[in-house]
Amino acid sequence: MITEIFGHLANFLYTAGSSFKNQIYLRLSFVFAAMFEIYFAYFHIEGEPIWSIILWSIPLMLINLYYFIKIYKDRQQLYLTPEEEKIYYKCFSYIEKQFFKKILDKSKKIEFNKDIILVEENKQIEYFYLIVEGIASISVQDKFVTYVSDGIFIGEMSFLTNSIPKATVKAETKLSVLRWDKDEMLKYMEKDRDIENAIKVILSNDLVAKIERLNARD
Repeated sequence: MITEIFGHLANFLYTAGSSFKNQIYLRLSFVFAAMFEIYFAYFHIEGEPIWSIILWSIPLMLINLYYFIKIYKDRQQLYLTPEEEKIYYKCFSYIEKQFFKKILDKSKKIEFNKDIILVEENKQIEYFYLIVEGIASISVQDKFVTYVSDGIFIGEMSFLTNSIPKATVKAETKLSVLRWDKDEMLKYMEKDRDIENAIKVILSNDLVAKIERLNARD
């Protein structure tokens, strides 16, 4: 009796699973359906195990299990927290989310107190930053130029061109930033050209936005 129930469950899951549009549910239902079918074919009460069903059900189960895991991992990589969504749509919407997640995974969230200098004029940088929350000031030769806030990169030009910073950036309020190690990111970009292109697109758009902001201020 129990064996027959497993047989019915297998056929039910094959039928119901075929109607699922969600690939996660479809693949998972086929995995369980194949498992139930293997159980039924091995333990059924009419005699010897039905090896033809078992042998075909095993690869069916493994193939669907593989795609279930792959799809699940891909979707987990693309899942964004509310804070990540805000950062993505404010600064990274020019690139695909999969590249954003890879770039984000290389960053570290840091908190800075007021008056901390993030980038110093004429001194080589070790990091570049994205302001998540707070205000910083930019000055050249001790002369104030402008303020920058949420969604603005700091030190990106020195990172892109490997040049010495021409300005000093100082926290004017408590700052929450994402920080990337310059050398680590350069090595990462060398290994992955898609990431290199994505970073250049993002930082180029940030530079254009800064120029437009300065022109508007003038």
